[in-house]
Amino acid sequence: MAPAHLDLSPQDAAAVAVVELRKRAEGDEAARAELALLGGDALIVAEALTRDRGSKEKLTSDTPQEQYTPYRAKPHTIIAALSATAAGRLMPGAALADWVKRVTGEPDTFALSFTVPKVRQNPGGNAEIVTRFEVPDRALEWDVFDTALFGLPSSRRADIKTRQAAARARSTSNSDTGTSSLETLQTQIHAIGLTLEKILSSDFPPRFATEAQRDELQQWVHKLGADVGKILFEPPPVAGDVYAYPEDGGK
Repeated sequence: MAPAHLDLSPQDAAAVAVVELRKRAEGDEAARAELALLGGDALIVAEALTRDRGSKEKLTSDTPQEQYTPYRAKPHTIIAALSATAAGRLMPGAALADWVKRVTGEPDTFALSFTVPKVRQNPGGNAEIVTRFEVPDRALEWDVFDTALFGLPSSRRADIKTRQAAARARSTSNSDTGTSSLETLQTQIHAIGLTLEKILSSDFPPRFATEAQRDELQQWVHKLGADVGKILFEPPPVAGDVYAYPEDGGK
């Protein structure tokens, strides 16, 4: 501890040290790693970051859900992603500062309730803590994952978006009470193909009245082909842990 802190209480000295650490973390990799470690501890103690479980993942929702996350990831992956952006560092940094503020130094106070705040990225690029009546909004684990998303590698973000889109499309299809389904589409297109085969193989095939009528029907068929291309498909299975970084055995 710097000599200037010797006249402070342990709690006040720790608070000053956290302030200085957060400032240094904006430009120093070693300080950034230290903030990731201590801030990550704060998120875990506050239960705003818990172990990876498949049952937490809710790909079909685009709004925060209690006790769920928008995608799967291991805690160390989320902490590393938070450390990669200014908005990400703001969340564990503020949580660490509030934790130190509330802990008196006695073991039975280590898990006292403190706030992991929601963070908002403004259009201008700066990040800020979301407040309500000047009190920070408490972040759900979903919010932690949302904030971490922008610090993940672009390939990982693309995988997440693909899986979310496929899950939402599947959910919409399953909830449809009408007759629209892929099975119906396949049956109807197959029937069109059989009709064309019969027309072309007929001894006396029918004829369009004008070339314009044929062109119009062709345009409809081309549009159908383009629209079919917009239907999502399930990503192919990936060997190993799809959520791991390459060095952990992922793709």
